[in-house]
Amino acid sequence: MTAARFEGDPMPFITVEILPGRTIDQRQDFAAAVTAAAVTHLATQPDRVRIRFTEISEDDLARGGFLLSRTPGRELP
Repeated sequence: MTAARFEGDPMPFITVEILPGRTIDQRQDFAAAVTAAAVTHLATQPDRVRIRFTEISEDDLARGGFLLSRTPGRELP
């Protein structure tokens, strides 16, 4: 991509996939930290950063060939 494509203030869209159970405060703190990183490293303004949290269930994630929902004694990723 050329620099001309990003003239002005680009708007980053960041998607975060998480397992259920995170609190609103945890999400807020994480969003603030990710926004700060985007501002620093992507040269944008905080109000331009968009973050989408997507919850995935333990049936939607496998580790080591096993669904998390069917792995007793598992460590969360």
